[in-house]
Formats: sequence, structure tokens, C-alpha cells
Amino acid sequence: MGVTTMTGLPDISIVIPTFNRPDRLARALHGVLHAHGALVIEVIVVDDGSPDAAGVEAVVRGADPTGRTIRLVRQANRGPAAARNAGAAASTADLIVFLDDDCVVTPGCLDILLGVHRNSPPNEVLAVMGQAVWDPATRVSPLMEVAMRGAQFDYDSITDPEQVPFSRFYTACASIGRRTFDDLGGFDTTLPAFAAGEDTEFAFRLTKRGGRIVYRADAVVLHDHPLELRSFLERQRRAGRAAVEVVARHPELFEAMGLDAIADVGLREQFYVSLLRYAYVIGIEEGLGAPTRPDDLPGEDLRSVVEAWLPAWAITQASTLRSWQSRAEALGRAVADRDRRLADVVQAKDARIGALEGELARLHRFLPVRVARAIRRWGLSGG
Repeated sequence: MGVTTMTGLPDISIVIPTFNRPDRLARALHGVLHAHGALVIEVIVVDDGSPDAAGVEAVVRGADPTGRTIRLVRQANRGPAAARNAGAAASTADLIVFLDDDCVVTPGCLDILLGVHRNSPPNEVLAVMGQAVWDPATRVSPLMEVAMRGAQFDYDSITDPEQVPFSRFYTACASIGRRTFDDLGGFDTTLPAFAAGEDTEFAFRLTKRGGRIVYRADAVVLHDHPLELRSFLERQRRAGRAAVEVVARHPELFEAMGLDAIADVGLREQFYVSLLRYAYVIGIEEGLGAPTRPDDLPGEDLRSVVEAWLPAWAITQASTLRSWQSRAEALGRAVADRDRRLADVVQAKDARIGALEGELARLHRFLPVRVARAIRRWGLSGG
């Protein structure tokens, strides 16, 4: 599978930063090599100083023995921002797609991203992102559900997919033109590495330059990254520290980056109230004959008996919601069709009235008609 087209360039360059996760990298590479359709691609894997560098190299060679589609770039451990910049610098296509190593693209995903760029004005400053959803094979804990509803991703709050706020830009699956990326200077590598603030900072610079972020929910990648409470809390702490650095560069983002939360005394009280209430609920479960292991309360995912039941309930509710959405969409189409027919009738009536008025005006210009109207006026005045 080559990477050159008639112009000598691939359609897209897929940049995958990775750090010591060869198993997940193998799945990501398998996905891009089997889900790109007729697109000509090149894949740049950036090994961000993995201790198991040999394992990463073995995965790359196993996925592409010829080395014609996948290239491996190595760097010292500097974090995902530097890794993405290095991958972009090594790529050759006019369009760069950033993909996390724990995400597997689904068929059609890359075509959707490319289609948005091809149908936009040539010089538009544009970034397009797809949607990361939990891999169906992943056991989704309540913590992971919360993460997908705002703590890590917050797709549901995007009200206009054609104009996404910079704070909702995620590079788990995102594309951007090479010229735009270079003009913006790439991701800011002076931010603290591994702190998860570089996406937002980059997107802010893009929108500040008049750029636009587009969201395509049907450009799906399957996210395979089970979360544990302790490590996720540490991630959130790093993100908070990074937010301070971002605001130091862009003071106008004080509230957008959540720094006003430092004065939210109620948030701290809510935390302790919720934690104590949670312990109380688990005690109720134990009293009702559903004993919880002693280590479950401080455990990594804080999964109680009730929470174990929630995913199945949520699936049922989602199915019901989809059914009602389908009905609503069908009704919406019927109403729109009725409105179109009514508009056609009104338009036809207006056209007929206009034609009759034109005919009447033409008749009024005839000499006999003008004489009759004059005689009528004379007769009325003479009486």
C-alpha cells in the first residue's frame, strides 16, 4: 500500500503519538490500515520516549512490514504536544489527522473529516474533529461515564457542530490543514507536559485568528482507555496546573479555563457532603443483603451494586430515547413536507392573483373602458 498519489502526496497524514502502549498502538494501526477506504494515507507514529522502544518498533513493523505506509519517529519523553508537533513535521500530506494511540477509527471516519476540508473555502482556517466513544469491549464504570459527560470529553454540550467552542476541541480524533497548523506554530510545548491543556490553548489561538472548529459526530473512533479514580484525579490536578499556565498566556481565559472555581467554597462542601452520602448508601446496600467488599469504598472506580445496574438501565433508556427521536424526526419530516406543499399552494395563488391584476390593469388601459369610466365620473358629478 503506497503513500503517493498522482501528485506525489498522500491524501492525509495520520499522526499517532504513543508512549509505552504497544498493545493499544497495534489496534490503532490496524484500524487506520483497514478503515481508510480508497484514501491514500501515510501514518506517522511518534514514540515519545517509551521504555519499551523495541516493543513499539515491533508493532509498527508487524503492521506494515514494507515500511511504505507507516513511519516511526522517536523522541525523548516530552509529552503529547511535542510528539504531535514532531509527527506533523515529519508528515507530507496537506491534511494532518491527529489520532490517539488508544483510539480505533471506524469505517468512513477519515473520509468524513477529509470531506469537510474539501468542501470548505481553500483559505479557511479550519479544524475538524470526530467523536470518541467508549469501545464496546471496554467495561465502562460510572467514573468513565462521568468522564464522557464533561470531565474528559463533553460532546453533548456542542450546540452548533459548525462552530464549536475552543474549549470543546479534542485531539483524540481531529484534522487540520498543514498550512493552518504551521501558521499557528503547532501545539505550545512550553506548557507543562502531560497536563492536557495544549488542545484548548491551540484551539483558542485558532479561533482568535478567525478560524472555525467543526464537529462531525458520525466520524467515530472507539476509545479504549479504562479509567481509574486515582490516576484520573491526578490527571485532573495536572489539568488544573496547566490551566494556570494557559491563563498566564491568555488572561482573557480566566473564567473559560475555570480558574474562578478557586473561590467556589460551595464546591468543596458539596464534595464532602456527596462523599459522606455515598458511604451511607453503600451501608444501606450492605444492610439489604448486598455486601460490599471492604476495599470497594476506597477502590479505584467506587462501583456499588446500584451503579453496576446503571449501564443496563442506561442502554434501555437510550433505546427508548432513540425510538422517540425517530418518531419525532418522522413527524418533523411530515410537517416540513406539509409546509412545503402549503407554500407551493400559496405561491401558486399569489402568482394567479398577480396575473389577474396584470390582466385587469391591461383592460383598464383600453379606450372604451377609459371613456366609460370618464362618463361615470361625469354622470356622478352632474347628478
